[in-house]
Amino acid sequence: MAEPGSVMIGKWLVGEVFNLSLGEAVSRVMGRRAQAARDILQEQLARAEINIADAADKDEAAAMVFEYAEAARQGSARRNLRMLAQIIAGELATPPIFASEYLRWSHILADLSRQEIIALAKLHQVHQMPDYFVGDQKQWNEIEARVLLDLQQQGVVSTKIELHSILGALQRTGLVVYSAGGFGGAWHLPSPRLDALLKLVDIEAALAEPDR
Repeated sequence: MAEPGSVMIGKWLVGEVFNLSLGEAVSRVMGRRAQAARDILQEQLARAEINIADAADKDEAAAMVFEYAEAARQGSARRNLRMLAQIIAGELATPPIFASEYLRWSHILADLSRQEIIALAKLHQVHQMPDYFVGDQKQWNEIEARVLLDLQQQGVVSTKIELHSILGALQRTGLVVYSAGGFGGAWHLPSPRLDALLKLVDIEAALAEPDR
């Protein structure tokens, strides 16, 4: 009996393409890190119903896996690799496949810290609550206080300054924007790009990954 398409493409991507992109010597140096990255990608691909329509799609898929392997080689944490693998699987499961979109996400996600990922998820969650609308400084102070308290309880930050530092650093990604109000107030807000990201990845699954 022929293997399902998702199994065949999974073997190809995490076999020939992944190994070629790392190279035998680099794979030996990376050791367990390389194996962990391969396992994460294989698991995500196995969950997706993948359909590779033509050679062009295979080329796009290979380009994404090359980029994923480079993130692994550069030392991206397992949680970051989990998010990247989720996006690859999602792209492959919904042709047409465009590696360029994955590459944009890869450049954003590869080096996010655990604290930054948690802060992004909490900021987005609070802003989705129906009773919150950022219209003035008082409202933002309430939102900030809720985000701060939750992150303090999780041991992510200790002070408001630490929270501001994390949110300020996240502006580099375009996932958080700094907005000034009409009456002198200013606050960090989740961008539409963050909304799009959280439709593609499971943050909780990513954070469940061990640090090493």
